[in-house]
Amino acid sequence: MTDGNGLKWTDLEEMAEEVERLKDEFVDLDQNGDRLENKFKNLNHKLEKIHINIIQVVSIVVSVLALVLGNLFGVLTLPENIEASKLTGYLFVINGITLTGISFLIISIKYLFLDNQKKKKYFLLLILPVILQIIGFIIIKLS
Repeated sequence: MTDGNGLKWTDLEEMAEEVERLKDEFVDLDQNGDRLENKFKNLNHKLEKIHINIIQVVSIVVSVLALVLGNLFGVLTLPENIEASKLTGYLFVINGITLTGISFLIISIKYLFLDNQKKKKYFLLLILPVILQIIGFIIIKLS
């Protein structure tokens, strides 16, 4: 049987079957594409986490070295015959300054690499070093 254009019904049926087959193939490709995109996103997320973990480990090592070396060089540069109260004050100031640097390191890492967290709470990291410095200056002044 033919329609008015000379096409046979069997041709139309074959075309419809081909369209269905192509549609199914496209859906399969789209699902595979989604799966590949999800895999890519997962791998990218894991890679970002690894980079952040490496940066955190390096910052911990730098912090520990800063505390140890800051105290060591701070104590070595003090005069030999210093009163115990002034020594305590100087240690407070030295540790306060060192902790201020470490706090800025932590805050900058959080601001640069972890944008999704609340940033205001990291500002509180600066309070302890400032308090240590103030106590140190008061102890030195009163001695």
